[in-house]
Amino acid sequence: MRARSVVPLSAALVLITAAPAFAAPSSTPKPTASAKVSVSSSASASASASTTSTATTTAANGVAPQPKPTGKPVVVWADSTRAAVLAAQFPQGFGGHPLQVVTKDLSTLQTDLAAASAATAPDVVEMQGEWTGALADAGLIVPLNVPTALAAQFPANVLATFHYGVSTFGIPVQFENVALITNTKVIKVAPPTFASLVVKVQKQLKAGVITTGLAVGQGTTGNAYNMQPLFAGLGGYIFGSAPKGAVDVHNLGIQNPMFVQNQPKIDAWNAAKVVDSTLTTDAAKAAFTTGKAAFWITGPWDAPTLASLKFTYQVSPVPNIVPGFATSPFIGSKGFAATKFAAKHGLTAVTKSFLRKGLTAAGVQAAFGAAAGRMPAVLSAAPASTLIKAFGVAATDGIALPTVPQMSQVWAPLGQAWASSTSGSAATPAATSFAAAAAAVSTAVGGATAGPAPTPSGVSASPSPSASGSASGSIKPSPSVTPTPVVTVTVTATPTKKPGAKPTRTSKR
Repeated sequence: MRARSVVPLSAALVLITAAPAFAAPSSTPKPTASAKVSVSSSASASASASTTSTATTTAANGVAPQPKPTGKPVVVWADSTRAAVLAAQFPQGFGGHPLQVVTKDLSTLQTDLAAASAATAPDVVEMQGEWTGALADAGLIVPLNVPTALAAQFPANVLATFHYGVSTFGIPVQFENVALITNTKVIKVAPPTFASLVVKVQKQLKAGVITTGLAVGQGTTGNAYNMQPLFAGLGGYIFGSAPKGAVDVHNLGIQNPMFVQNQPKIDAWNAAKVVDSTLTTDAAKAAFTTGKAAFWITGPWDAPTLASLKFTYQVSPVPNIVPGFATSPFIGSKGFAATKFAAKHGLTAVTKSFLRKGLTAAGVQAAFGAAAGRMPAVLSAAPASTLIKAFGVAATDGIALPTVPQMSQVWAPLGQAWASSTSGSAATPAATSFAAAAAAVSTAVGGATAGPAPTPSGVSASPSPSASGSASGSIKPSPSVTPTPVVTVTVTATPTKKPGAKPTRTSKR
């Protein structure tokens, strides 16, 4: 079985010293001369209301020199972070067309797009990968042909974040996922299996070295996103796959036989105080950063916090729980898609070329990743730091956040099942909690039935882009419990007179 690699990394530990977490990679071009790109606020997309941003780029970003922009403008909606990158990377527009970048708030972008008229609508729109199904069903975005050679530039599970039905609808420019953070002052090396993690937690709790087990944020309503590695590692999956990589929402894996068989482990973790749902996301962070917990599950949105720590830690995938099943985190992404309005504006060809050629250039992707503090989506793009690269490595066995609209009916019941079954002495048995979750989801999506147990062997860990079943959230078997490469980040303690500003989590979750 061939293992997929998200980013190259030696099996040996990589040591770095403290540095700005999101330092720009060497492949990111630096300004050399001024040029103009139209950037409009969300209040108006008209040329008269647009403001001008000056920035430049060079061939170092991988984009071929562009002709003088004389054609009709290509209108792009993007949030402020991505808008700034577009302005810097495409000062001459693309394909002979200037880019008119309209800054939008992502929280209202879907609603704005649905309400737009042809006169004000964009040709290209920034989006989160998990919006794909809803926007495609509404007819607001159109499929994008991704040739095999282009697909090979992405990890299959990252490109799958824009897969819906049997089609790909966009190009991701960055991705994120959770990983295990180990305090090596307490635990010298990240544990190779989850069973060994449990033993270490119990030993340290008994000795009074720590007061919190695995610091993973849930709260009273739970957090199915954070708990996904444990869910997958126990054999759980959400929706099964139909032919050609489509999602079968009537094949529900929450109560598949393998996961049901392994549910007693959840009860044992609860009894041993290894997993405690009373921890909120903020409480989990505080427990780890103050040394009260030796392990923390979080993502690159907490890179500023990690970079400020005064003790050594490791970043690695959550270790395997059941042999043969990967502890697959969800992979979320941001990227761009062509809207139905591009055709009405006569810009279909340049729009799709911009997605396939402009946005996939290594330097452009590196710039998106650096601006957001996330991994760029293409394999050839340099991550902004070794810390960000470590999170990328932890995505090796990840699965794309499900793009089907029915996923919105899953988060609350599945999160609540985890919260109820790991709430301490008052916990509901996992068998009861997850059965209730499966029943609720089945009803919400229109009668899904329990799917079969996933196969622990004989399934490729590297599905082809044409069979991107990872968009379904189904389990990806892992060939063994061999430890995955980890990255050790060494931070030199330096006294400070005043504490720094409290970092703000910028992830959507």
